[in-house]
Amino acid sequence: MPTPHYLARSVFQLGLASNYIVGPPRYTDQISQTVILGKAPSWQAQYDYHLTMTIMTYTDPTKAANISISLAGPNSSGTLSLQSIQVQPSSSNQTLPTHLTWSVNSSGSTGIFSGAKGEGVLNIGYSRSHGGPHAQAGDAYAHFEGLVFLSGTKNLSYRYK
Repeated sequence: MPTPHYLARSVFQLGLASNYIVGPPRYTDQISQTVILGKAPSWQAQYDYHLTMTIMTYTDPTKAANISISLAGPNSSGTLSLQSIQVQPSSSNQTLPTHLTWSVNSSGSTGIFSGAKGEGVLNIGYSRSHGGPHAQAGDAYAHFEGLVFLSGTKNLSYRYK
């Protein structure tokens, strides 16, 4: 069981203002593919993060969306790779996911995140601002919250004063 001090150092909160675009599918069993790209500093971390998120939505409503998320720090400081991403159930697979859970992919994470462990939630809000007949696009706000345990003396909980 982690000590209260270690838990406090492992809290991970990150909010990113970003852009999204929903485009045509790559394969016949998909409805669409969505890409979300963003960059923002975390109020609680030493590093700016670059978000790359892809969402593949399928025509079969019983098949969960395929989602990949990568958070990269600047200057090759490391990449936090997330896995086991689960979308909270919605009434339609035609809608963009807004509430997700995630866990850290320790073998896919690099740099300061090598060997990291953890899990959390991701909430995404969308504001459609433009798009044509075959695509929609706009602004997205992604808010990550969870615990990420780093090995050694690395610390996520640096606070700017």
